[in-house]
Amino acid sequence: MTERFLFYLWQFRLFNLENLKTSTGEELSIIKPGELNSHAGPDFRNGLIKLGQTTWAGNIEIHPNIVTGK
Repeated sequence: MTERFLFYLWQFRLFNLENLKTSTGEELSIIKPGELNSHAGPDFRNGLIKLGQTTWAGNIEIHPNIVTGK
């Protein structure tokens, strides 16, 4: 899966937004995905998410997580 495709999914919220959790089980809500940045720097600017009881505002980086096994 490419980063560009992940950007598209994130920007338009094209995934199930119900019951999101981090890899450690903390509740996650996407309030505002931010604006796509086509220049150097973060992938999205001015995003707004909620982790647990804390609301975070700022830049968002997206990277594909590739897991390989032998």
